[in-house]
Amino acid sequence: MAIIRGDRVLLGKRRSRISEAISRVGEGQWALPGGHLKPGERLSEAALREIGEEIGNEVKVKIKGAIGITEANLPPAYVPHLIVILLADYLEGEPVLNEPDRCEEWRWFPIDQLPENLFPGVKEALENYKKGKLFKIASFWPD
Repeated sequence: MAIIRGDRVLLGKRRSRISEAISRVGEGQWALPGGHLKPGERLSEAALREIGEEIGNEVKVKIKGAIGITEANLPPAYVPHLIVILLADYLEGEPVLNEPDRCEEWRWFPIDQLPENLFPGVKEALENYKKGKLFKIASFWPD
């Protein structure tokens, strides 16, 4: 999820170890907070859960929509992923390093001064944000 605070975006430097079979996905790359959907979970629910898990429940955001959808076949195991990047306005709370085995640090970067080594889809999603491109998320889960 792209969390925007003024003219800055929150990025974490990945130290990924999802499992022994799928390790080092994106290691050393700067990425947005995020993760995988659990069965029956809506995109927005997953995003808020992942925020709590990765940067703490004190961080509050308002989800605005999606700014990127990327297909990726991520090394080293080349597991295909569909990455949906949501946009959220930062409201309050300071990020903490809740998963030091997966992320070295969290840092606010100016949107126009991003680090070179970005996780797939991040740069394109933030370009969409700067251009005002926002996709409405339709939910097809029964209520």
